[in-house]
Amino acid sequence: MASGKSTLGRALAAMLPGRRFIDLDCETEAILGCSAAEAAAEGRFEAFRSAESEALRRVASCEGAIVACGGGTPCYHDNMDIMLAAGTVVCLRASTDRLLKRIAEAPAGSRPLLAGLSGDALAAKVDELQAARETAYSQAHAFFDSSFLDTVEELESSCRRFIAESGLTDNSKPHTEP
Repeated sequence: MASGKSTLGRALAAMLPGRRFIDLDCETEAILGCSAAEAAAEGRFEAFRSAESEALRRVASCEGAIVACGGGTPCYHDNMDIMLAAGTVVCLRASTDRLLKRIAEAPAGSRPLLAGLSGDALAAKVDELQAARETAYSQAHAFFDSSFLDTVEELESSCRRFIAESGLTDNSKPHTEP
């Protein structure tokens, strides 16, 4: 959540020939016919998670794709198994301060699990979600510090570091980022 999956994924795909970026939330919304926030507001959380699993299955076979999934994606159904079988799974981790800053800057309503929270309550909820997701996240093949994506310079530097650390140069297998 707010770790920079879409930001880093788009930038990496733009820098690397033969790669394309897929935002799993967009794919899920196309299947479901509404946004995650709308599904949550309508009490259709399980429908969202089922559509998300379907979308993940569809994109798992896309060669050369860099897939950014939602922060909760690996925690539901057999999603983490699908991700691990599809390619290299990289878990992005950012400092709590950076996460809270990004969440505060996000459009209102874009994070239904955090709706109506601010200050200490928001920080506590972020910590709670991260702790609850850690078992799934710990299965990732690799981890990357995504604290520095907030300026053009930080993003370019992080992309270069990601490429160097991950060996992400060929397009033989998709890469997913929880």
